[in-house]
Order: sequence, then C-alpha cells, then structure tokens
Amino acid sequence: MMAIRKRNIMIAAVLLLVVLGLWLNAASPTQAPNYTSPVQCIPLSYDYNAWIGLSFLALLISSLIAALFWMTSGLIGDPKQQQAAKEKLWDIVEVAAILSILSLSFVGLEEFGVGNIDTARTYAVITRNTLTGDFTLSILGSTLLSFISKQKPNIRSPAGRAFGVGFSLAPMFRPIFDGLNIIVQLLSTATMAWMGQEFVLCFIKHSMLIVLMPIGIFLRAIGIKSGGNAIIGIAIALYFVYPLLLSLLGQTLTEFVLFDMKGSTEVPDSCIAGKPICCAINADAGPDEPYIPNGDDLHRLSQQKILEGAIYTPLGSTSRGCFYNTGFQRVMGPVLAKLNALVVPLAGAGVFLGNLLLKKIGVSWVIALLPFLIGFVLYGIYEVVMFVFIVSVLMPIFVIFITITLAKEVAKALGTEIDLTSLEKLI
Repeated sequence: MMAIRKRNIMIAAVLLLVVLGLWLNAASPTQAPNYTSPVQCIPLSYDYNAWIGLSFLALLISSLIAALFWMTSGLIGDPKQQQAAKEKLWDIVEVAAILSILSLSFVGLEEFGVGNIDTARTYAVITRNTLTGDFTLSILGSTLLSFISKQKPNIRSPAGRAFGVGFSLAPMFRPIFDGLNIIVQLLSTATMAWMGQEFVLCFIKHSMLIVLMPIGIFLRAIGIKSGGNAIIGIAIALYFVYPLLLSLLGQTLTEFVLFDMKGSTEVPDSCIAGKPICCAINADAGPDEPYIPNGDDLHRLSQQKILEGAIYTPLGSTSRGCFYNTGFQRVMGPVLAKLNALVVPLAGAGVFLGNLLLKKIGVSWVIALLPFLIGFVLYGIYEVVMFVFIVSVLMPIFVIFITITLAKEVAKALGTEIDLTSLEKLI
C-alpha cells in the first residue's frame, strides 16, 4: 500500500482549489456564455400585410408580360396566338379578383392569424423547455450511472467480517444504462424538433406570405395555374390551419398534464400547486396582454414573457423558462435542485460519511442508490413515450396531414387538383 505523504496531500489540496475556482467561475452568470437565449424571430417586414403590395407588383409585372405578348401576337397576326393572348389577359383579370378577395380576407383575419401563431409559438416554447429540462436530467442521471457502474461493492456481515461477497455492477446496470442512452438520444431529437417548430412558426408569422404569395400570384397570372394555386393553397393553410392545430395540441397537452397531476403531492420550486405549467420567471399576464391559461382562466401566463424567456435547464441561475409540470420534473427536479445547492466539499463529505455509515450495517452505498436509479429510468421511459412518441412524432404527423389536406382543398377551389400522395407517403 502506498504511504500518504505530505507532498501528496499538498498536490491534492492544490487540485481541489483549482477545481473549486473553476467551478465558482463557471457558476458566475456574468462571465459564463449564455447558451440559453430564446429563438429570435427576425422579420423581413414588421407589416404583416406587406405581401399585398408585393403581390400587386407581381400582378403588374405579369400584366406587362401579357400586354407584350398581346402586341406581339397582333403584329404576327396568328389567330391561335391572339386567342392565347386573350386567355392570358382574362387570367390577369381573374387573378386580380382573387388577390382582392385574399387581401380583404387577410386584413380582416389578421388578428386571428397572428394570435394563433403567437399562441402556437408559446406552447412550442413550453414543450421545448420541458424537453430540455428532461434532457438535462437524463444526462446527469446517465453520468451518475456511468460512475456507479464502475464500482465493485463488497457486502459483509457484521458477525463474520472475514467472509464477504464482492461483485461487479456493470453487467447488472447494463439494461438501465442502455435505457438511459436511448432516453437521452430520443429527448435530444425531440428537443431539436420543437426548436424547428419555433423557427417554422417565426417564418410563417413574419416572412412566409411575403415570400410565397407574390410567387404564387405571379405564376398563376402568367399561366402556370397548377404551380401558382398550389403555392397559394400551401401559404393559406400554413398561415391559418397549421398554427391553429398546434395551439389545440398545446391546450390538449396542458389538460393532460393537469389530469396527470391529480393526487400528486410533489411541487417543484418553480411550480404552483395544481398548475400544469411551471415558470422559473415571473410570467404572469397583465390585464390586456395575450395569455394562455394555466390550469384555469384565473391564472394567466403572458405569451410575450414566455417567448422572451430563456431556454429552460434545471441548473441554478439558468433556470428562467416555463415548462410542463410532468412526473419527471416533479420527482427528479427537487432532487437535482438539492444536489445542485451543495458545494463540492460538502458533497464529498456527504458521500464519505454515507459510505462509512452504510458499511457499518454491511451494505454498499451503491446498492442504496439502486432504487433511485430504477425510478429515474422508469420516469424517463414514461416521459419519452409521452413527449417524444406522442407529442413530438404522432401528433405533428396528424397536424401535417390535416394542413396538407386543407392546402389541397384551397388549391382545388382555385381550379387546380394537386396530387400530394408522394409527399404524404414520405411523411
């Protein structure tokens, strides 16, 4: 056995001070980089109806092209070309009528469309925060399990200390470790998917109509009716139908979490008893602010404050977002908060004393943590089934199918039967 010398003690003390200094410096929110900034919506134009002017400009350009074609057909004197020129002029009149109807409809429904988009963005942010919180907890649980699986505990009886049983934990923990790896991968994929939903909704709100509608109007006016009608139908469905369906999904998920909380006594620090949405920031809505209900209409959360809040991670000073009060957060969140509050020396002393106490009764401290880890994995599996397979995969597929179906119906009403069966099969 190697003797413990003063030099070894000094080196260990220096390393401990370096680690403590790095830990305290990393924990400083003023010096640490901010990786939790929310998704920023950068609009092409703050005027939601700016697409109308661009669409009329596209219609004017197509009219000039049709007029040039008419003059050319008159000079040539070809009857077929003259008939085609007349049809193009009629297409211009028809598109002008359609554009006028769409412009008046969008102006009248602007509040409805923008309101649904902001509501959908709010629920998308809450779902994304829930998944980032679950992902952080899973990473910490996987790290703890990796450390524990390397241990080789010995169990001895107090009456016969000469006889003991030693074994390796790695094979026993392998199913739990594999389960945690799968949970971490699925949660990270679902988190990226809901971040993508935020970007899509930002594009729909600020930029989609400016990009798609003038293109659709121009294509339809110059005679490419199928392409123009398809683009117009997709733009209308994405602007009105897609956000509305995501808002309904968020409301349904809120009601499910409220139902799942019945009979539960665990309330994390960021939560209010009986409320399905927890906020680590002050997100209460004012009297005239757009809001979402938190369990009932009496407790309202501000959409703007939630959208401007940071990405939620249950790690001390960075916990500034709103998230769903799921079972994973209710059970594992308070445990993590208590562990995160411990300073490194106190945590080391707690492990040492706990190990010494459990050895007195003949049980390894690793065995004492086994029920906690099994419960961690079981709650993680439940979270994956609910928030990955149902909320992030199954329900968005229904939302996309309904949006595509309504886009086809809008294009059909404009005079074009579009076939999107290949896209539906791909989805």
